[in-house]
Amino acid sequence: MVARNEMHALRVKGLEHMRRREFEEAQKVFESLVKSDSDPSSRNNLATCRFKQGDLKGALGTLKPNLEAKVPNPFAHALAAQILAALGRREEAERHLARAISDFETGMKTVVPAGLVAEEPWREYTVIIKRAAGDLGNHRQVLELYRKWERHHVNPEDWFLAGVAAFNLGRFSQAASLWKAVARMGWDVADEYVTVASAVDAGIVPPFPLEYHVPLLGDIKGHKTAEGLRRLALQGWSRMLAFASILDPSDYEEKRLAAAQLRLIIQHGGDWGLDLARRILAAPAGICYEMKMAAARALVELGIHEEGESIEAVVDGKPRYLVIRTSKVVEEPDESIEALMKEATRLRSAGEIDEAIEKLQPLLGHGDFYPPAMLVLANLLRMKDQLDDAEGLLLTLRDIAPSDPVVLFNLAGLYIQRGDPRSARKCADQIDRRLATNDFRDKLSLLDDEIAHLERLTVRPSEVVTAVAEALREDQEDKPISLNTRLSQAVRTVPAGWVSAACKAHGIDPESTGRRQERAETLVRCLVNLRHLEKVASNLEEDERAVLRFVLNEGGWASVSALTRRFGSMEDDGFWWEETPPKSTLGRLRLKALLFIGRAVIDGHRHKVAVIPLELREGLTQLLGSRPPAAGAPETARLKVGGEAPDESGQGGARRESVKGAGLKRRRRVHRGGR
Repeated sequence: MVARNEMHALRVKGLEHMRRREFEEAQKVFESLVKSDSDPSSRNNLATCRFKQGDLKGALGTLKPNLEAKVPNPFAHALAAQILAALGRREEAERHLARAISDFETGMKTVVPAGLVAEEPWREYTVIIKRAAGDLGNHRQVLELYRKWERHHVNPEDWFLAGVAAFNLGRFSQAASLWKAVARMGWDVADEYVTVASAVDAGIVPPFPLEYHVPLLGDIKGHKTAEGLRRLALQGWSRMLAFASILDPSDYEEKRLAAAQLRLIIQHGGDWGLDLARRILAAPAGICYEMKMAAARALVELGIHEEGESIEAVVDGKPRYLVIRTSKVVEEPDESIEALMKEATRLRSAGEIDEAIEKLQPLLGHGDFYPPAMLVLANLLRMKDQLDDAEGLLLTLRDIAPSDPVVLFNLAGLYIQRGDPRSARKCADQIDRRLATNDFRDKLSLLDDEIAHLERLTVRPSEVVTAVAEALREDQEDKPISLNTRLSQAVRTVPAGWVSAACKAHGIDPESTGRRQERAETLVRCLVNLRHLEKVASNLEEDERAVLRFVLNEGGWASVSALTRRFGSMEDDGFWWEETPPKSTLGRLRLKALLFIGRAVIDGHRHKVAVIPLELREGLTQLLGSRPPAAGAPETARLKVGGEAPDESGQGGARRESVKGAGLKRRRRVHRGGR
């Protein structure tokens, strides 16, 4: 028999492997564990590992004892529904989905109140149940479950999956609204989804089916073969990430990558891809020139148009014709190119840069791409500060010769001109210095010095101000707070500027209320008025309501670490809230004086906690539909700690980390326009 502490260590090890998506290693751990562990979660985890690796029958067989047991097990039945859906056994899948829903609701009514299981992990089962309904294509059911179980939600994926359902039902503005709430909880990937949903709603992108799947970095890696790239281009979640760049590329290099993705999506998209290409070409706004050229090139590559044929498009709001011609790289130039280079070099030496550029620019439409001539042209363009055009040529040269030290050196120099030391350093670090001549090493040394100098200069005053504001706010959050703080007491402990900002948030003119004490008293009277509180609650964003429900269900206070894991950090919320209100979910509630943060002594240690003032708890509970909180938490309270992994598979936590760390940029751009 395996000792209890050994079983716990094995569970932790297996869940860590799952968090890293190392399912083969996790499977070995749980295969060992189920021999001695009677806890059904180990069998659920083993089945999840097999399911993730494509062993559907093995996963279903592993679940069998849990499915036959009489005790409620929503996770096992929801996972069985997913497996059976993948096997095409829809009727059985629907039965297990219904059982998962029934088991979840039974557990919330009987098992959780009896203290037989931890409440928060049980509430996380709403996620896998929605995934199962989504895998069956039951989009309306996903939205119905979202509305029905709204007060139970603790995981941002609940909102995310509801957004997927709305998107698949053609409710694109509703999907964008749900994903905006997820983005405010710290899921950067949701910003990408908002951008694309808005573009689909505007008619720029044709609708497409979307999977109930949160994109992870590992999903994108490994698709290098032609067939792998084709499969990737057909995935809805992959299109979402690609379109976020296609619709709003941030720089020249991203434009090139986005253009390549767009061509791939069009080429493998069938009739939908052709519709996409035509919409991109016809879009009056919101699509850059490079993407229109990529769409035109894809149509030429598909044989819809001939090379050299005029293709109708709208560029910068005006009708235009685009013409696609291909160039081939030539290693040996003809005499005319050599003569042009010689003349351009002479003109450059004479300081006649514009004339030198005029000599070489016709080569771009010549049909032959001669790298030495393009390198000279790129540097001439740099001399005239035409950095975008120069960068395009240098990046093309880098594609042809990725490790060429001269190309990398010149590209680094261009980024220095741009004031971008990070990109310059990246190029410089790719140069193989072992093969450099002494003369070139001297140039590299000068390049390193320039990059280092630029790095020292790039700390902007605004960044210093931001750092100071963050430090001041964090100092404020370290002050003592009672777990049963009253509103008047809490308001007295925050900075005067925060009191004024809260007054403004509630429609009170700070200037008309005199001194700070009078402003604080007016604010307290306003908030304890149930009619005003009702108005405030009705105007809360969905993510704000979710935070308040969570804290109320925890008894009126919760650890800040638990809140930031679920609803996003307070980073960049600053300190001077009168001028710059906080943007995070927790920050916006603090601005409204509905939530206060400080340190309380729990289990003999000072912990950072978020507290809803005592006299607001009952009113907010009625207005938000939460479970009534205790009248007051004892000051010698124990710190609340979570039970087992969020969805027993350990994937809940991994999913949150991955969407933050997958290298996906936050965007706030929303495309507007009619169909």
